[in-house]
Amino acid sequence: MSNLVFNKQTRLDGREIGQCTAWVHFDATTNPPTIKGSLNVLGITDNGVGDYTINFALNMDNENYSVNVTGNTNAGNQVVRESVFRSVTGIQIHTVNNGALADLSKVSVSILGGID
Repeated sequence: MSNLVFNKQTRLDGREIGQCTAWVHFDATTNPPTIKGSLNVLGITDNGVGDYTINFALNMDNENYSVNVTGNTNAGNQVVRESVFRSVTGIQIHTVNNGALADLSKVSVSILGGID
């Protein structure tokens, strides 16, 4: 049996190239949103119903990162929404339920890339 060996590259700031550079799981029904777990997230700004800015603890090197946003309600309605605006300091997202902006109980955002 052979083992796969990965050649990981680590930057001086400790982030590994090719790994998730930021992620957060939060409850948006509270004000401010309650972060349940995160990596490289300084905080979340509530811009209004279903509108949030996720601020990075360590800036990205560029805005060429991949974003995945998922969420659902306590009733189990699954919602997927894309990013609205991205920068090296954070990303703005919208969450939707039944076609309208909504505060969801379970929102997960993952960021891949953005570091050189």
